[in-house]
Amino acid sequence: VVAVSEGIPLLEGNPHVWVSLEGARRQTDNIAAALAAADPDQADAFRANAAAYNASLSALEEKMRVALAPYAGTPIVTFHEAFPYFARDFGLDLAGVIEREPGAEPSARELADTVKLVRARQVKALFAEPQFPDQSAQVVARETGVRVYSLDPVVTGPSDPVAARGAYLQAMEKNPGVFVIGEGVDDATGIFNTTKQAFLKFGAKRVMDTPLSENTIAGAALGAAVMGMHPLVVFA
Repeated sequence: VVAVSEGIPLLEGNPHVWVSLEGARRQTDNIAAALAAADPDQADAFRANAAAYNASLSALEEKMRVALAPYAGTPIVTFHEAFPYFARDFGLDLAGVIEREPGAEPSARELADTVKLVRARQVKALFAEPQFPDQSAQVVARETGVRVYSLDPVVTGPSDPVAARGAYLQAMEKNPGVFVIGEGVDDATGIFNTTKQAFLKFGAKRVMDTPLSENTIAGAALGAAVMGMHPLVVFA
């Protein structure tokens, strides 16, 4: 099992480090190091792929900084706690969240508190996520008149390794546009199964059999870029 977030300081224990471009770069380095250890003969290729991918991440980060600079300090409310690193990196004010955990619908009191917060802080936008229903966000929107947009935390992606190579960059590049149009592809099981078998082939003693986590999906997207055409690692 590869801990792709190793060495990355967490914000109050929040695991969503890949929603930061800096976090994604550090995860990419961790993936490359793990692959090099698993297959030393290909170590140079893994490191070169990681360097090239990190250059793409840095270029995207600069582009996003320019796009989001006018919104620095803007208070926002997100669907769940996936965006503190994103908000930190781009100077947004994360005023609150609607659901602490996806699927854990807020109570009537919690929704009322969110409505009060939106009004008090003069929040201009509510952000749902394309992977989850937005009913709770729509309730707050109806009560406040604030529009609901979509931010993608990149917890789903294509199962095909070739398509997965660009999935993270493509999803993140859409986020500054605020309103993301299109349906996400959530068939990530193929990534997990493929990478699990390949990593075992290269000598891993144990690979997790637990259901896919958000870290698994994001790590697979980053790892596909590092590995080129060779999915060799599983992420926890």
